[in-house]
Amino acid sequence: MRLSIDISRCIGCGLCEETLPGVVVTGMLTARVVNPEIPAYLAETARELVEYCPAEALSIEKDAT
Repeated sequence: MRLSIDISRCIGCGLCEETLPGVVVTGMLTARVVNPEIPAYLAETARELVEYCPAEALSIEKDAT
């Protein structure tokens, strides 16, 4: 599974970086994904993060298998 951020919606609140450090970093205005592949042990955390993003800027793409 892969995490992506719609930077046109992101408000840079930092919730994603706080929740998934090493996957996302927050800049001055928006966040960016630095490691889009979500490890299996963080899958549920990532799903919850997508639900709780205040800007609804996050999404998860399932791997094509």
